[in-house]
Amino acid sequence: MEKPIYHQSTLNQFEYCGWNYYLSVIEQKPRIGSVFTARGSGCHTARKVNLRQKIRSKKNLLLSDCQDAARDYVAKEISDDKIDLKTGELILLSKKRAKANLVDTTVKLVTADYDGLHSKIMPVEVEISKDIELKNWPFNLSGTLDCVDAKSGINDLKITKMVWSQDKADEAYQPAVYSLLYKVHAGKNASSFGYHIVQYSSRTYRTKTYPVITVITDERILSVLRRFNAMHEAIKAGIFPPANSGTWKCSPTWCEQYHNCKYVRK
Repeated sequence: MEKPIYHQSTLNQFEYCGWNYYLSVIEQKPRIGSVFTARGSGCHTARKVNLRQKIRSKKNLLLSDCQDAARDYVAKEISDDKIDLKTGELILLSKKRAKANLVDTTVKLVTADYDGLHSKIMPVEVEISKDIELKNWPFNLSGTLDCVDAKSGINDLKITKMVWSQDKADEAYQPAVYSLLYKVHAGKNASSFGYHIVQYSSRTYRTKTYPVITVITDERILSVLRRFNAMHEAIKAGIFPPANSGTWKCSPTWCEQYHNCKYVRK
């Protein structure tokens, strides 16, 4: 029997809400993004466009080129009805004003990322998609690494309103999974895993950027694999528990399956 392939985001998704996982992965119901996921994806798009060409040119694109890439991405997501504009601070705005706000704020975040972090990155690989076989586990893993720099460091962008502490980075699953993927891909350990943080205020949109570096150990990787295994056993048993209705995740702002969910109070 072919082993399932899990992603780093799969584990987070399942632990936040098993029923969200069931609707998205098993039932394959369309997921509707929020203003927050749109901003993050827009910034990732701009960074990808810049860093891919920087591997050859060794120079950044013009800021305006990065801004245009993000603007085009967000505008298309909205026109394709993939974003719920009645979420977050846009909830009371008309569709036209919400679209303009979302595009403008995404561009501000791209500008902050570009000014604060792009110049510090010399990429050698960007958007590395990798599947790996785990011989001693009943599942395999897959993922896409944002960027690997010239010092074999893995970099990953996060757009956030909250401060990213060292503890938050040290507890995240992504560094362990991506470090394992990179080791198989490159035949060596990554020198570091760094979150590139763009933090902003939802009221003023003032931003600050900073890296948070986290250390990867074999014990950390093993603990994450054990969590994947616990998820795997639950999926095999058909157990998909919903999130607690009082948590932040169980809301139309943060759950892409909220409108499909049978557990939501209508």
